[in-house]
Amino acid sequence: AYANSAFLCSRRLDENSSGQFLGTNAAYRVLLPAMAPMLEGDGASELLRYGVRFYQMGGITTIAELAFGGTGTAMEEKLLPGAYNDPATPIRAVAVAMESVYVAEKGERAIEHVMNLRRHSADKFIYHGVKFFSDDAFLSFTMRVGAPGYVDGHQGIWLTEPAQLYERMLPWWRAGFHIHVHS
Repeated sequence: AYANSAFLCSRRLDENSSGQFLGTNAAYRVLLPAMAPMLEGDGASELLRYGVRFYQMGGITTIAELAFGGTGTAMEEKLLPGAYNDPATPIRAVAVAMESVYVAEKGERAIEHVMNLRRHSADKFIYHGVKFFSDDAFLSFTMRVGAPGYVDGHQGIWLTEPAQLYERMLPWWRAGFHIHVHS
């Protein structure tokens, strides 16, 4: 994510910043705070209705919410199941919980909490799996690549080192979750 000086000032971010935010810094320091006003009140419901209309116009019948919990676990856990299970909603959604968000919020109870969510799956809103992040994105040239790297020699960034990724995934795997990895 890139931000100009007016945005940096409005968010009280380091004025000496280049305005470039990578990986989780982009999501948690820049994007989520910028989106927060849109998600207050009826804003989240309106965005959801807009998305559903957009998907429907494209003939899409099922979507994957691959960042479930990313904009707020309490809000999403309340809003999304009710909206998608509404008979008037013409599509279904499959929700994949973001491991990093649930662990940060629930700690050792994260697996138990997400497992309990799975028990509330319905025909049109289905909890399915957990998502991990190994590296960043190809659009920002921060996905991790092997030798020789990018043309300028950099190799991208790990969001989770490979050894840590294995350790973080293992308890979820043992609990029977489907594992999704952003790579």
